[in-house]
Amino acid sequence: MAQPSGASRRALVIIGGGMAAIRLLEELERYDDVRYDVTIFGDERHFGYNRIQLSPVLAGEKRSDELALKPENWYQQRAVRVLSGAKHKVVAVDRARRTVRTIEGYVYPYDRLVFASGSKPALPPWFSTVSSDPALMAFRSLDDVERMQALASAKMASNTGAPSAVVVGAGLLGLEAAYGLNKLGFSVTVVHRATTILNRQLDGTAARLLQKALEASGVRFELEANISSVELIECAGRKHAVKSISFINGRSLGAELLVVAVGITPEDELGRHCGLQTSSGIVVNDCMQTSDPAIYAIGECVSHRRTSFGMVAPLYDQARVCANHLGERGYDYFVQRPLSARLKISGINLFSMGDISETSSGTARPERREMLLSVPEAGIYKRLIITGGALAGVVLYGDTRDAGWYQSLIESGHSVEAFADALLHGQRYLAAA
Repeated sequence: MAQPSGASRRALVIIGGGMAAIRLLEELERYDDVRYDVTIFGDERHFGYNRIQLSPVLAGEKRSDELALKPENWYQQRAVRVLSGAKHKVVAVDRARRTVRTIEGYVYPYDRLVFASGSKPALPPWFSTVSSDPALMAFRSLDDVERMQALASAKMASNTGAPSAVVVGAGLLGLEAAYGLNKLGFSVTVVHRATTILNRQLDGTAARLLQKALEASGVRFELEANISSVELIECAGRKHAVKSISFINGRSLGAELLVVAVGITPEDELGRHCGLQTSSGIVVNDCMQTSDPAIYAIGECVSHRRTSFGMVAPLYDQARVCANHLGERGYDYFVQRPLSARLKISGINLFSMGDISETSSGTARPERREMLLSVPEAGIYKRLIITGGALAGVVLYGDTRDAGWYQSLIESGHSVEAFADALLHGQRYLAAA
């Protein structure tokens, strides 16, 4: 059941229909003298959407159809063959024959193959024992969002009061899920193992300001909490709904919906099975090439210099580099840059980037200094870290107008010593001085 590609052009197959894959298609247009017949596989029901806008959809601030990265005719105009949905899931790669095979047995040839297979939710040990429960889910896709919305509608229609939801994980995804569920009418509790929320992106002061703002909207928090088990309701001999969760310290918490958002794991299984080098992701070089020179990988499925990626900025950089090499230019290379973080919750402004680690007393390095501005009554907090004369890290809460400027300073690595005293006041102040 082979599907032939055009005789005069080479076949490019892309596995994955997410943001990295679509950006790769955009970048390839820059090299219009190098032609490919492109076939792109996406095994989700929804194809080519903006995953970072899931929270506004869950909260009812956006419609799901607004998330499409490209209209359907965009692919048609470029003769890109889109095969999406579970029946088009690629289940095998034959590197010797240079073919991929779908779950229905169809075989497609390639001259160049790109893995953009993304990631899957990281799941705690207890998840497998209750994973069949429809009220237990991750927060990773539009399907997840639609399931939450449907459950909310059913609960509200029953007129039994606000349904309860527990979100496991207080990272970016977890907090955005909590916000969206709260807007849907759920009574939400966020469970987190660390002592502060968003502990990888914020320092303690900014985290406490954020927690206070979220608590004011109705979200509750259980910090330093470790879940030991989940209890399901049993009806007619079948366990079919979440009832409560129990913690290691013996406490328990009622829940009708349980959402797990504790991180992601690179989706590298298919690459591993076809013999590519993997190590917490498909291993790539600086050109985004795998251990097979005919195969590339970009996005959340990759491991580059022992690092994996969950933010959109490096994914787009990788797509640009990959397109450059598929376009046979070969002059671009992927360089890891400091990552920035923003929370997509209406009314909350925060930004962090770079080295924001907090040094304990007596361990501060002489080449590192910090600058602080804190106005708690106005909900404003700024912390800048200067290392070796250059801006190395920034945490902003409440006032993020200068986030882009600080980001450019961090990325440039240039000395800020000449205007360090004015740095905390922002770009407009410096320009007016």
